[in-house]
Amino acid sequence: MDAKRLVFATEGREHQVVATFARFMGEQKGDSSAVTEISFDMSPAFIKGVREFLP
Repeated sequence: MDAKRLVFATEGREHQVVATFARFMGEQKGDSSAVTEISFDMSPAFIKGVREFLP
């Protein structure tokens, strides 16, 4: 990944934190459907969240 800055961080370890990120993107006039790469903890909860909330 070529990103040089953090875009989003929050507390929590459940799959809903990915929904929080998707909402944040919308509030910032971003498009969560345009996300092509992410870096995250490979916990089952986060994997579920990515599959559920990031197309």
